[in-house]
Amino acid sequence: EYYVPHVELGAVLAGGRSRRHTISAGLEDEIILFDERLILVPSVRVENVFNHLTDPNARSNTASDHQLSAKLGIKARLVGQLYFKGNAYRGFRQPTFTELFGDRGTLVGNPQLSAEKALNFDAGLAYHMPQTDWLSAGYIETTYFRNYVSNLIQFLQTSQFTAKAFNLNKALITGVETVVRATFVDRLTVAANYTFQRAKDTSGTVTDGSYLPGRPKHELAAQIIWREQWLDELATALTAEYRYMSDMFLDTQNLLKVTDRSIVTAGLSVTIFDRVTTSFTARNITNDRTVDTIGYPLPGRSYWGSLSVRL
Repeated sequence: EYYVPHVELGAVLAGGRSRRHTISAGLEDEIILFDERLILVPSVRVENVFNHLTDPNARSNTASDHQLSAKLGIKARLVGQLYFKGNAYRGFRQPTFTELFGDRGTLVGNPQLSAEKALNFDAGLAYHMPQTDWLSAGYIETTYFRNYVSNLIQFLQTSQFTAKAFNLNKALITGVETVVRATFVDRLTVAANYTFQRAKDTSGTVTDGSYLPGRPKHELAAQIIWREQWLDELATALTAEYRYMSDMFLDTQNLLKVTDRSIVTAGLSVTIFDRVTTSFTARNITNDRTVDTIGYPLPGRSYWGSLSVRL
């Protein structure tokens, strides 16, 4: 990966070209037992990262990082179409180039970031609905997750208009995610996803017990899609979507907070001969004046159109 800063206006940046080389290898297997009633998926991965990074102040970061990650996934059929699913994962995440260098605007980069490390567990139940004359497909899934994270990478608001990426100490993130999706008579699809999480600082410092910035406690997404096929030449899809995100903090001391937000979207797409698709979408129909997870204002009501041709 390479980063080459270029400034159209203003002084030339002191930092020059940055690069990061990655060499990785992985191994995964699928073990099927008891006539497919139990499936185990173990995997292991080794990744070696060599940094040659320079920030705009000409400070360099040539640290190398060598990480071993491993995961074990389990899927077991309990009875009928009721399944148990679980995962245990030890892994890491290298900072992205946006986190390292920002976007020369609202986001300020930090080339001194270290890799984020995590020990994650999740377990849940999934039920696949049987097909009927009116139900084409559907499932319900509920998962409990518990993640231990160190060197957590997080954007923190540093001024009214900028946010910078930092490594936080340690965090514990627990919660429950529920997903429901069903398709009726091959036309109407209804889907919803709800997540409740408690993301707390566990560093043992002055911020211990505080909520992590940019991590809302409640998130909800619901979508309805109606599809209609007109002979063999014309297909239409009408979509309505609702997204809710509860209030959240912008800083580690939990002093700055942004309010909750609700975004309503609707759209229509038309496909001709499976090759030409035109669509029109209205986003944030209620014109909710809100901000993103780092406090930057989001657009109000907006309209989008597109035309695509498949050759």
